[in-house]
Amino acid sequence: MVKKREKTIVFEDDLPSDDEEETQLSPVEEKSPNLDEVEKEEKPKKVDKRRRKRTPEEVEKLKANLAKGREKSKATRAKLNKMKKIAREEAMLKNDEELLEKLTRKKKQNSEKSVLLDEIEDLKQQLNKLKTFKPVEKPVVKQVIKKVEKPKLIQVTETPTLIKKQEPPPFNYFQFPVYN
Repeated sequence: MVKKREKTIVFEDDLPSDDEEETQLSPVEEKSPNLDEVEKEEKPKKVDKRRRKRTPEEVEKLKANLAKGREKSKATRAKLNKMKKIAREEAMLKNDEELLEKLTRKKKQNSEKSVLLDEIEDLKQQLNKLKTFKPVEKPVVKQVIKKVEKPKLIQVTETPTLIKKQEPPPFNYFQFPVYN
C-alpha cells in the first residue's frame, strides 16, 4: 500500500533556518502515522452537562431500565414477526384453496365436456350406422274392417217443412238515442 504524504501549509515564520534544514528529515524519510495508532485513538467522551455525577445506584438503575427496554422491544419484534408469519401462511393457504377450487372447477367442466363429447361421438356413430343400413320395408298391417250397422228406417207420416231463418237487419248506429 502506498503511503500518502500529508500536505502541510508552511508560513514564513515557520521556515527553518539553514541549520535546522539539516536536522529535519527528508520527505521520503518522514514518519507517517501508523494505521494501527489511528484506529486506536478513542473518540472523545460525551460531556455530561449535569452538575453532579450519577451515583452507582442510579447507573445500575438506568442500565436495568435499558435492559428491560431491550428485552421488551425484542419480545414485541418477535411477536410481530410471528404474527406476520402466521398472516403470510394464512394468505398462502387461502391462495392455495382458491387455486384448488379453480382446478376442481376446471376438472369438473372438462369432465362434463368430455361426457358431452363422448355422447356426440356415440350419436355420430349411430348416425353413420343408420346411413349404411338399407331401409326396411314397412310391414303390411291388416286393417280391421268393422261392419257398421245400418240405421233403422223410420216411417214419417208428415212431410217436413223447412223453416227459413231470417237474417237480422244490418246494425245501424243512428237508431239508438244519444245521451248527453
